[in-house]
Amino acid sequence: MKNVMLITYCFPPDKNIGALRPRGLAKYLPHFGWNVFVITPLSLLPRDSMFNIIETYPTLRNQLGCLKRKQKLDFNRVSFKTPLHKRIFSGFLELIPFPDSKNGWILHGTYTGIRLLKEKRIDAIISIYSPASSHFIAHRIKKFFPCVKWIADFRDLWALNSMHTYVWPKNRLLEKLEKSVLRNADFLTTVSVPLALELEKLHKKQAFAIPNGFDHEEYDFTTNLDNKFSITYTGSLYPKERDPEILFIAVKRLLAEEISAHENIEVKFYGRFNNELDRLIKKHNLEKQVKQMGMVPREDILRKQKSSQILLLNLPEDRGVYTGKLFEYLGAKRPILAIGYKESVVRNILEETNAGIYCFEEQQIYRALKGWYTEWKINKMVTYTGREDRINFYTHRMMASRFAELLDRE
Repeated sequence: MKNVMLITYCFPPDKNIGALRPRGLAKYLPHFGWNVFVITPLSLLPRDSMFNIIETYPTLRNQLGCLKRKQKLDFNRVSFKTPLHKRIFSGFLELIPFPDSKNGWILHGTYTGIRLLKEKRIDAIISIYSPASSHFIAHRIKKFFPCVKWIADFRDLWALNSMHTYVWPKNRLLEKLEKSVLRNADFLTTVSVPLALELEKLHKKQAFAIPNGFDHEEYDFTTNLDNKFSITYTGSLYPKERDPEILFIAVKRLLAEEISAHENIEVKFYGRFNNELDRLIKKHNLEKQVKQMGMVPREDILRKQKSSQILLLNLPEDRGVYTGKLFEYLGAKRPILAIGYKESVVRNILEETNAGIYCFEEQQIYRALKGWYTEWKINKMVTYTGREDRINFYTHRMMASRFAELLDRE
């Protein structure tokens, strides 16, 4: 059994969607001969004992935040306590949040990684972006241990991220910085082919597309479908995603044609309260049918996804970006209504798996809703038609197997 060090800022019990990809790697890489040591910041909450987690000394910003909220960190959980002079220096670095607000973690993560390498035989490193600090830590460790294989993984792009608007010269500076930090990376990985091509263009080295996935074991339960024609959205809404107003217009058309739909249709958004969404609901007089349900625990979210008649996916303009919700929805095995722009890798997955319908115009959304609602009126359920053989291609186990192939390369 070989050992790999997984450097990730987000890891369960963190609620961040970014914690799921590293969790999948930590859980399933051992199935392919790789024992995983997870380096991640000290958490307030208990960690899952099934993982080999090495928590780093908390940054000054995290410590001050805990003091402000009257929360207590358990420093006894830190395996390798960063020396005092490094802690002081790290605190000064945090005054200038560059390359990101997590830059105070770089010294703590580097110190912990080097100590781990001296105590254990580590054969490889996987660092997960974001934040960029994860790659900085891996870069510094690689300088001390050049024979250790390094995979730099991107859940999202860094300097080339279309969700962030950088003005010249900051965009050029970030590109130069990214190329410098990753010049010694053995492999670059990301979640889709379009993003891999962008990485290759910037770094002049091959990048591999390894999609996200879902953990099939999380969905190993049964639940009843909703009695109503339910459309469910789980997660936050972001400014650069497709405006959900196009859905509301289609719903209004359906309500105008179907008298029974006024009582039977419900659209629920689970996540942080969104003022713009509230404005759109009121604008279209859909307060009775469309509601914001707030934040609920993850285990409840999975049940609500699995019991919904339809799952709603709102997509950003970038055609190469998947959202974590897509793979959760594939795991829930309910029909997906994806609303985005004309071209998207999500469209390709839905066509491949037959797990849902991709729409970029209001008329398309209306036709999809009309067909599903007609079926629901007859059967009191919408039939799921996803292809199991293709959907299983997007599990965490399959994702880990692709990383293992790279780790095993000579």
